[in-house]
Amino acid sequence: MLAACGETKTAEAKDPCAQVSAMMEGRQEVPPFSNLKGEQAMMGETPLPGSWESTEDTLGGACRVNKMGGFFGGDTSIYTYSCKLFDAGTTNEEADGKLAEAAYQKAVDQITACLGDAWTAEVETKSSDHPVYHKTTFEPVEPEEQVGNFRAYPLYVEKSFTPFLGSKRGTTPGWSVMFQAQQQVEESGE
Repeated sequence: MLAACGETKTAEAKDPCAQVSAMMEGRQEVPPFSNLKGEQAMMGETPLPGSWESTEDTLGGACRVNKMGGFFGGDTSIYTYSCKLFDAGTTNEEADGKLAEAAYQKAVDQITACLGDAWTAEVETKSSDHPVYHKTTFEPVEPEEQVGNFRAYPLYVEKSFTPFLGSKRGTTPGWSVMFQAQQQVEESGE
């Protein structure tokens, strides 16, 4: 067992494919990602509704489970498992660009290897919000059943750079690399 910041996490979590497998198995749980849900996430002393710290640091990232419910006034909820792999609040695009690219490519390579031939990957490189942007979206070869009136991607890895000048309100300037697994579910009576 490893102890960090007062929380205990298992050393077996170092195997990338075991981590990806736990995450993908979590998508199928009811509710999704309950296998990875830990303590309620906090902002200072205030609990964040629908947000929990993860029990694992998947692929070395700081992770969180979130629930966003009632989309478009309906009974559809999206559960997400998000992990921040790299974050550098620099205003210089070149300063940490190579580190961000390395973190992004390592995550894409690990996930690709672990998911195997049953999944495809599509790369997107344009975003009106970021001058540097790469997003690799993973989807099963056999399409999953869609729940609700919109579609959430099962899994993606994203790298972006936001400059200090020209960044939108609420965005943090600098490099960011993260990945997110998502699952939509119909819920009633919540």
